[in-house]
Amino acid sequence: MTIWRAILLVYERVEISYPGRWWLPRKFSHTLSKREVADAVMSFQHFPGLVADLTGGKATVEYKVVKVTRTLDSLTREPRETYWPSPNDTRRR
Repeated sequence: MTIWRAILLVYERVEISYPGRWWLPRKFSHTLSKREVADAVMSFQHFPGLVADLTGGKATVEYKVVKVTRTLDSLTREPRETYWPSPNDTRRR
């Protein structure tokens, strides 16, 4: 059986600056409600069952949920002006 490991990092607050038009800085901030956090965690907890169902029991997922106390304050830019929280953005400081 294949065992996958997964982690859900829960940042309750995101506050970033990123380049906008003509490289003028723009800001984005959002705080998750307790309900949004609970929904995300509940959804993630169903991931192992989904994997087992889709693989006919040939794979399973060991998972961990970590609530991060600091604000996520940076994202890594990808092509076509998309952004994601890379390991450099989420690494402990």
